Amino acid sequence: DKADTSNQPFHKAGGATAKTPFITGTRAWRYAELPGLKVLELPYKGKGLAMLLLLPAGRDGLPALEKQLSSTALAQWSQALAERRVEVHIPKFKLETAFSVNKALATLGMATAFDPDHADFSGMSEEKGFYIGAVLHKAFVAVDEKGTEAAAATAVMMGEATSIPQP
Repeated sequence: DKADTSNQPFHKAGGATAKTPFITGTRAWRYAELPGLKVLELPYKGKGLAMLLLLPAGRDGLPALEKQLSSTALAQWSQALAERRVEVHIPKFKLETAFSVNKALATLGMATAFDPDHADFSGMSEEKGFYIGAVLHKAFVAVDEKGTEAAAATAVMMGEATSIPQP
C-alpha cells in the first residue's frame, strides 16, 4: 500500500546515511536468518518467479556477502527459507547498467568471432570479412509499490574487415 511508504534512513557503503522512501508490509513470506545474512523471497503473481533479497547482518557486511555469492550459496540459502510472518522494509529503487560483454564472450570460447582476420560468418552471409565488433548489454530494474519493472537488451554490432590490395 502506497500509504505505508515512508522515508527512512538508508545506510550506504562507507557509512553515509540518506533518507529514502521504503515500502513496508507485513505478511507470511519465505524467510531465513543465517549467520551474517537475512534472506527473503518475494514471489511474483502466479508464483512462477520470485525476487530473492539478501541483507547482510551488519551495515558494513556487503563486501563479505559479495565474496560468498555463488550459485551454490544461493541454492543453499534458498533451501533454508521457511514461511513465516515477516515485517519488511524495502527501499524503492531503480537501477540501470550498460556494459560490453566482448571480453566475457571471448573468454567463453568466442574469441575468433571478434577477430577480423579469422571470424567466419559464412553461414549467415555469402559476403566475407564480417566479424563481431562489439556486444553491448543494457539492463533496467525498478521496484516500487506496484511491483517490479525490468527489461534487458543485448546488441551485437558487426564489423566488416577491409583488405587493402597489394600494389
